[in-house]
Amino acid sequence: MPDNKIFYGWYIVGACFLFAGAGFYSFSIFIEPIEKQFGWNRAAISLTMSIYPVTGGLMGPATAG
Repeated sequence: MPDNKIFYGWYIVGACFLFAGAGFYSFSIFIEPIEKQFGWNRAAISLTMSIYPVTGGLMGPATAG
């Protein structure tokens, strides 16, 4: 008789999709708290988030092969 429970790994997959997207697309919400916590300016914080996709784009061909 088959078990009707959902395999726990699917919960992990769902959480990864939810939180990975939320962290990237909602980054602007965290700029002000990061400024206050570390004393950095918005330009430095935004620059790091701009470097992230550029690096991923440049490394894509090297990792796809």
